[in-house]
Amino acid sequence: MSLDELASIWRAAKADPSPIVPALLRLLILVPLRREEWTRAAWDEIKINPATGDWALHIPAARMKGKRPNTVSLPRAAIELLEPMRGGEGFIFSATGGRTSFAGWKRAAARIAKAADLRTPWTRHDIRRGAATGMGNAGIRETAIARILAHSPRGFLGVTRTYERSDRSDEIREALERWAEVVGGAVEAQADTPHRLTPSAPTAAVHLRGGGRGARNRDALPA
Repeated sequence: MSLDELASIWRAAKADPSPIVPALLRLLILVPLRREEWTRAAWDEIKINPATGDWALHIPAARMKGKRPNTVSLPRAAIELLEPMRGGEGFIFSATGGRTSFAGWKRAAARIAKAADLRTPWTRHDIRRGAATGMGNAGIRETAIARILAHSPRGFLGVTRTYERSDRSDEIREALERWAEVVGGAVEAQADTPHRLTPSAPTAAVHLRGGGRGARNRDALPA
């Protein structure tokens, strides 16, 4: 999936009638974890550094494919998608007040596919693959991409993994900030492209550019 196609999906998500799908789909683009790693994310897995305002998602081993815990430093754009949803308990993406996780992906994906009107059919894994490709094209290091995707450290570090135990949180955050800026540029380039779904209520702008930790970025991408 190309960057232009990811931007089309991003813009199509805005008009979806679900209160959950726009943020969920955009997070899958910005922070391309496996779908279940986002759909089953809980508020107690979000950790906020009070000194810097940085957010991180701490996924326990039980929820990871490789049964290893994973910590992902979130970019400002992801934080601004999650901030309006704060205040609840349980699952972040839920139609039952946090008691159960979001289970409407199949129908939502069909709506978004129709709205985005891409030339070829796509699956959720194409989003993850397309994001990884886009990151590589943006100059993000392969090892950083592998960490973001939560691939096995043995796969990209080999025997070095025996000695190298850092989580590289700063590097991951910087890589995801750079990727958010790339996505923002692609979305802005499509700003006048219409989509088929009836627009939902306006939502807050999502900030995708620059800024230091905890800063409110001035260049906002229309949600």
